Amino acid sequence: MMDITVAEADAYHTLRGNEDWQYFGTDAEKLAALYRASDYIRATYRTATGDDADLLVRESVIRLAPMIDTLAAKREAAAIKTKKESLDGVLAEETTYFDGIADSDPFPDITALLSRVTLGQSNGRGLNIIKVVR
Repeated sequence: MMDITVAEADAYHTLRGNEDWQYFGTDAEKLAALYRASDYIRATYRTATGDDADLLVRESVIRLAPMIDTLAAKREAAAIKTKKESLDGVLAEETTYFDGIADSDPFPDITALLSRVTLGQSNGRGLNIIKVVR
């Protein structure tokens, strides 16, 4: 992980009024979230090298940290195509899922932020699958 401090992340989120980060937890919990966010970005995106890329990766780690623990829930929500509930005497729920859920992006705002510095690999469907390589 880049040398990102909790104080730097605190300042970034304070300037943007992000209360999720303000009440995230202790400094140790925030630092752990920064590491998890960095791990996710390195495993998911492949970026160019250089000052612009480094700055955008750094910002992405800081932005992603308060949301990183929602990854599983975001992937699950992205997989749901439709959900119907029925009250015909018994509460029932019918859920239809998308095919090819592996192609969904749980953090499209991070992908958009890094789009200028990512080195993509096409999967043949017009969606770029990218990974960070260090």
